[in-house]
Order: sequence, then structure tokens, then C-alpha cells
Amino acid sequence: MGTKDTPDYYCVFDRWVPGIYTSLSELHEQINEYEDCYWEKYTTLPEAEQAWLSYFGIEDLEEGKAHHEW
Repeated sequence: MGTKDTPDYYCVFDRWVPGIYTSLSELHEQINEYEDCYWEKYTTLPEAEQAWLSYFGIEDLEEGKAHHEW
């Protein structure tokens, strides 16, 4: 069985520090001990970025990148 060369991207929309994370340990740090957290897994960074910005009502990826850091 092969290993995956690219990371997954985890968007934490609601909890400790919302943002885009690339490891399960970072994800767990943000959502651990929160029952009602909201997060999703994406396989590409552009997917994760678009989901993140759409969640906050920003449809233009380039405009959103200029105003948000993750």
C-alpha cells in the first residue's frame, strides 16, 4: 500500500482558532473538547481556501486572500 504525498487540508470554521490546518494533530488541538465544532476535510489547498472564504461570504478567492490569513 502506497503513502499519500500531498497533505489533506482541514478547515476549522468554528472553535478555538479558526483556520486551515494540514495535520490531524493541529486539527485536534483546535477541536478537542468542543462538542459543537465545525470543520471539514479537503484534498487540495484551493478547495480549502474557497470553502473557507465562502463560509465567511467571500466569493472572490483573490480578494479574500488579500484580506484573510490562515
